[in-house]
Amino acid sequence: MMEIPINKDGGAWRTLSVNLSGVSLSIRLLWNSRDGHWFADFESVDGKNKGIRLVTNTPLLAYRNRCLKGGDLVVLKKTLDCKDPLGFDNMGSDYTLNYIDGDETRKLISVLTGEA
Repeated sequence: MMEIPINKDGGAWRTLSVNLSGVSLSIRLLWNSRDGHWFADFESVDGKNKGIRLVTNTPLLAYRNRCLKGGDLVVLKKTLDCKDPLGFDNMGSDYTLNYIDGDETRKLISVLTGEA
């Protein structure tokens, strides 16, 4: 697992590029103040995933992964003492965006579906 550094002072529109297991991934994070959630667009040479709502503890690309053939992305709580849900102020600090490889993705999905 690899944490993707996100500038927590970036405002409601954040862009970054990161190399994940040899794949250059462009990420655009957007805060939707109307419904109170983060959304993201992910793009690599393999394809694009657009308009993904960021939810915690769930593989973000598991069912339509067009941009990371060898892994997935997941938002995780960084500290156990954080009681707040994922929101505008705590993305990149209390909650982090993480890359997980194929084996870690399969393990997480099996835990989430109760097959572990």
